[in-house]
Amino acid sequence: MFGVGTVSSGDYSSLANVRWWQVTNATSLSVNVALDPARTYYLSVYAVNGQGLSSAIVTSSAIHPVWRNLGATTNTLRIAFGTTGFDASGRSIATWQPTQVTAMTTFFTKMMPILVQLYGPPADDYTVTIVRDLRYHNSNVFLPSTDSILMDDTFVPQLFTHELIHAFRNDHLLSSNEFWAYDSTLSGFEEGFAQAVSYEAMNAYVATYPSDAQVPGNSLWDSGNEWDYDFQNTAELRGTDLWSEGGATGLHWLKYEMGAAAIRKINLESPGFYKSFNEEFYRRINATPTTLRSSRSLIVSIIGALVPTIEGVTAATWIDRQKIFFAQNVYGEKIFHRVQDYSATEFYAFHDLYFLNTMSCGSEWACWDGTKWVYHRLNGAQGSGSLTDANGSTVWSGALLIEPMQNPADGMMAIGHDTKSPTTATTIQPWPGGSVDDCVLNLRSLGLYRFTSSFTDPLDGTATTNSIYRVLGAPIANNFGGIWGGVVGHRNGTVTALHEGI
Repeated sequence: MFGVGTVSSGDYSSLANVRWWQVTNATSLSVNVALDPARTYYLSVYAVNGQGLSSAIVTSSAIHPVWRNLGATTNTLRIAFGTTGFDASGRSIATWQPTQVTAMTTFFTKMMPILVQLYGPPADDYTVTIVRDLRYHNSNVFLPSTDSILMDDTFVPQLFTHELIHAFRNDHLLSSNEFWAYDSTLSGFEEGFAQAVSYEAMNAYVATYPSDAQVPGNSLWDSGNEWDYDFQNTAELRGTDLWSEGGATGLHWLKYEMGAAAIRKINLESPGFYKSFNEEFYRRINATPTTLRSSRSLIVSIIGALVPTIEGVTAATWIDRQKIFFAQNVYGEKIFHRVQDYSATEFYAFHDLYFLNTMSCGSEWACWDGTKWVYHRLNGAQGSGSLTDANGSTVWSGALLIEPMQNPADGMMAIGHDTKSPTTATTIQPWPGGSVDDCVLNLRSLGLYRFTSSFTDPLDGTATTNSIYRVLGAPIANNFGGIWGGVVGHRNGTVTALHEGI
């Protein structure tokens, strides 16, 4: 564990009154924190063994910081490879194989110039260590506290690129607090940038290296929620934790993809926005390094200065309308309609319903109440649903039931759901198959359909209601071009679209 403070002796709090204690598995570390050159600081460390026993705290001699401007054009991001790996339990194992090092180094060498072009120079001139850590199954994570990217043996170029983009900002991530330590409040912005830029970078990579064996040239990347963004911009995206439901419902992935789509919308309004944002972000921090910190108001101010209007309204107004950028938890029970719109021979709105409760810690999965873990307890909830057309006429209604029946305390560690998918199809055979009871078929009349659901808490009897809208009908089945939409509250009318740019 390490912490940074302004005193050379004292208790745990005083020794880490600048940067709170953080875990590091590295034998060395680099701490890049915006410190006041007029003050003196101390770095303190202590060790914890596998039994949870701690060593005495050791504190460094006095440190007198010197500010180094962020984003210098000469800055370079380098990679090195960890000398120790970790298995799924955190035990030490062998580090990377030579073939793995070669594969990642080859890709990194080609990708770096593309990232610099899209994102500008890194905030700092430094080296990121790539650590083999099997605890991060099929995922990568950048840790600015140790200047490292942790990943398992599966090298996925887009995931790797996503973490490199975080690494470009190093200790000055948008999702930071007043101590430049991680704060999930602004993750929608930080993760939105990383995902959007990673997609653009991968597409540029394919264009530059169409015959590259690591990245097939027939692949293109973008957010899966760009084309139906307005329908997916739902209240359930709000919160401070992108993984609030622990990955059990797919809400986390919707948050990532909606963040990517939202940030890319800004870049479409003003090409080059990604790089321009970083330049202005670093310029403002360099001007007042001891006082300026990442905040929602700062981010909105920078975006507004660079792109005054987005989709016809002021930048600040537009940002407020994007639920992924809502940086507060909304506590209580809610219904998440997870919809995957799919246009094939027929149009399907694959629709799973989840009954969730955002608890006091901001999670929908589990919270510690001081004595025990309290888990999601809404499995087995009964409810009802209805689908109405543009005239308000009911085309389907019936009972709904959240599965599985067991709550986590009974041994079923899952967040259950029910399924009812509206579609223009007249049959589910041969595709997608499954149960016909999970679908509302033959929605051939073009219109704006509304699906309303209600569930009752099985313990206290309170009811929660929510609804979604989808445009369905024969004219959009097997139609991969054009624009369609609907206006809530209007039976007839005209929707006008203004197309600019590409």
